[in-house]
Amino acid sequence: MRVFPPHEHEKLTQVLNGWVDAATTYGFQQYKTSVLESTDIYTDKTSEEIMREQTYRFTDRGGRDVLLRPEITPGVSTMVVDLQKKRGFKTPFKVFSIGSVFRYENTQKGRSREHIQFNVDLFGNDTAWADAEVIALAFTALEKIGFKKDDFIVRMNDRAILEGTLTELGATKNTLRDIMRLLDGREKINQKEFDEQLSTYGITTVALDDALRETPERVRTVIELLPDTISTEYNPKIIRGFDYYTGIVFEIYAKEQKIAPRSVAGGGRYNTLIESYGGEPLPAIGFGMGDVVLLDCLEAYNLETPAAGPVAVLYTTDEQSTVKGIGAATALRQHMPTSFIGVIPQKKTTDTYKYYEQLKAQYVIGLHDSSFVVRVLAERKTETFTTIEEVVAHITNQ
Repeated sequence: MRVFPPHEHEKLTQVLNGWVDAATTYGFQQYKTSVLESTDIYTDKTSEEIMREQTYRFTDRGGRDVLLRPEITPGVSTMVVDLQKKRGFKTPFKVFSIGSVFRYENTQKGRSREHIQFNVDLFGNDTAWADAEVIALAFTALEKIGFKKDDFIVRMNDRAILEGTLTELGATKNTLRDIMRLLDGREKINQKEFDEQLSTYGITTVALDDALRETPERVRTVIELLPDTISTEYNPKIIRGFDYYTGIVFEIYAKEQKIAPRSVAGGGRYNTLIESYGGEPLPAIGFGMGDVVLLDCLEAYNLETPAAGPVAVLYTTDEQSTVKGIGAATALRQHMPTSFIGVIPQKKTTDTYKYYEQLKAQYVIGLHDSSFVVRVLAERKTETFTTIEEVVAHITNQ
């Protein structure tokens, strides 16, 4: 599990703020679901590999089979089912959440056992514009964080077309699920091994690749609806491991693979999941975007983090001035984030300037001998004022 000291949390805040800004810009509303959930809402819904090997699963004190959620979609789906039972549920229902998910991963660069996920879902519309909207929102989130949209590419496939093609090539109802899992892990094994395993189902790699050469109509439509500023690609190898996907699936990657070989986001359409939980039939499209790979990308692109600390710092040089200093800090806070740090000896002021300059503060204000000494850190200039009102006027007029 992860700990973020302040200097690392600044980067995380940059990501979180970008997510919220993008989602609210598109008119999506925020919700929250529990990180501890009943195991049965994931059974036969999520990836078998995740359930078998990667869940933090246990029996609680009440004898219930529970787990730390490995993803958010089943949780939001059961929330929607509950809302459907109440009067006034309207569609399209456009929502997002931000929260931790947990998987017992082999920790490595780009993977941790806890990651914070941005989950976006649009319920109640089965048209291509809904698919395009959530993809466009994902790219807007990347832009809000500080990246350029052109740094990334979205790769799309259509699971419905893929499953239909496999059936035409000889897959049966009993083998289709296993073939899809094989295809999802295609990049993890060598070509010869993949060819051999696929052939056990009576399908050759050549026949499959030839049948999937043409871009599916739904993928073409979504690409046409997306802004020209978003790079797109049809890629029949995009499968997504969750069994509930029914149509468009997509993953977003950094164009430079050395920056981030793993996807920064992935999702797709799941039109039958709500019904499988006992709800009314409701089409849905959504995606998840995790913080781990994004933080790696921020470091790789050397993007500047917006200042997260105080704008102003106020200190005194003796205990007797503390009460006046607290009052002055209160007055400053009406205009800007201000940190009161107590007594600092005058001989330590240079060190104080250096420290808060690193934290991206703009002003350090010392109170001594009933005067306010204002240091403008960027300009390394100091001016003295008699009252806090004069200090406020000076700073706000800069």
